Amino acid sequence: MKRAIVTGATGAIGTALVRELAEAGAEVLVFVREESARNQNIPDHPLVWRISCAMENLAEIQNTTGTDWDVFYHLAWAGASGPGRNDMYLQNQNVKYALDAVAAAKRFGCHLFVGAGSQAEYGRVEGKLKPDTPAFPKMGYGYAKLCAGQMTRDYAHQLGLKHTWVRILSVYGPHDGSQSMVVSAIRKLRSGQTPEFTRAEQQWDYLYSGDAARALRLLGEAGTADGTAGYGAAGNKTAANEATGNGTSEAAEGTRRAVTEASAETGRAATENGHGCDGRVYVLGSGQTRTLAEYICQIRDIAAPGQALGIGKLPYATNQVMYLCADISALTRDTGWKPETSFEDGIRATVDSIIEDDER
Repeated sequence: MKRAIVTGATGAIGTALVRELAEAGAEVLVFVREESARNQNIPDHPLVWRISCAMENLAEIQNTTGTDWDVFYHLAWAGASGPGRNDMYLQNQNVKYALDAVAAAKRFGCHLFVGAGSQAEYGRVEGKLKPDTPAFPKMGYGYAKLCAGQMTRDYAHQLGLKHTWVRILSVYGPHDGSQSMVVSAIRKLRSGQTPEFTRAEQQWDYLYSGDAARALRLLGEAGTADGTAGYGAAGNKTAANEATGNGTSEAAEGTRRAVTEASAETGRAATENGHGCDGRVYVLGSGQTRTLAEYICQIRDIAAPGQALGIGKLPYATNQVMYLCADISALTRDTGWKPETSFEDGIRATVDSIIEDDER
């Protein structure tokens, strides 16, 4: 995989994915909404480029970069949190945008479309979530994600693209949304407030955004392993060269050389195991659970040691999911991926990012 396109690049997973891809030597084209204040979250890297394209413009965007791209990562989604999750009209519009993204991937010469699904597709399940676990969503967000995964797969295949759908569990990290449990708890604790929670008895699976990004990169490499996992010969122009005419930077070439062998090995492993990734669904999480109360206490101990916690102050939501855990065996089998970042280290990085954002 030499070149990748990313939508939804300003959140926890998106920013981590852009950084992961660029540091692995891939050029990254980010589709951005011009007026978004969150664009400042996009990593500043010589291999990262931006093009103006909001979701509602995906149907019209044309490839003016002068080159073909390899993988299209579609992470953008409206109403992913808050009341919008059950806005049926809004969620239905997201399905259209996902199909528009597939068509855009074709126009940009991509070989593989990778879409971001959600655990919400499953509804309430007591056991570990597997790719073949029956899906019975309970809200508009879950209905739309399930529909988008199935429809984009068939549409991608109609257009001659490969397709991978990743059902993502609870991911946290730098640039996560302000409404997430982790970020809202950190901010309240650091400001001296007492954050309120349910009894927090849920068994939960949290994954650091950097680990999630690495999984997505490996899926992209595995999905393009039949000829695009390795990089071109030295001297071939990249999209950056064609755009600037200045030649490949020494730093970028150094990064490419350092990761080419590892990336090619990933592609060979994916091909040799006979599985590949086309048409597959993967579940992305840590594969481990703790009680939510334990996570909350660890957040407090890092963000504001000794601060009071309002555990038990709030009632459980209707249809509250009490057990959430990913079965990552298929993902590990097909890519070799395993999570590497402890929850404690991930929270420290998240706290540092919040402090940095507040000082801007």
